[in-house]
Amino acid sequence: WEGGFGCPAGIFIPYFSPNREKVRFFQIRHTEGDRRFTFAKGCSPICYGLEVLPKCKDYLCFTEGSRDSVILRMCGVPAVAIPSASSGAMLRRMEKYCEKHNLTLVCVGDRDEAGDKLIQNIDGFYIDARTPVGKDIGDFYEQKGLEEVKKYYEVYRSKS
Repeated sequence: WEGGFGCPAGIFIPYFSPNREKVRFFQIRHTEGDRRFTFAKGCSPICYGLEVLPKCKDYLCFTEGSRDSVILRMCGVPAVAIPSASSGAMLRRMEKYCEKHNLTLVCVGDRDEAGDKLIQNIDGFYIDARTPVGKDIGDFYEQKGLEEVKKYYEVYRSKS
């Protein structure tokens, strides 16, 4: 995204439907200026990475950012990302999905105040698997490398 329409330059991040046939939501992660994100107007936010849901056999991992979910997916861990603006409603839907599909919800959110508040929205059982290094998966990856992230999250990898 080269910018325009009053919006600084950034990276276009599409949020696909589970079957990847439609972009149902998007955001732009800005690479210039003070603004971090611009979200699609007139679209209801959805989780990033819904196309991995069929790969979830035992666990449904969620992160707070699309980059974090992509890094986990590079490690073989199916993970979705919650757009922060709708985290409470998204978590309730994820809990229902887990219940229906006999999955355990796994929080791989940020290890900060916002991450602490996020998991307070979870009503049922979940596993707190936030990163042991840095604030988020991106920090863990940058500090320790992909192999260490793979080792740490091995138990949540897709078995198929």
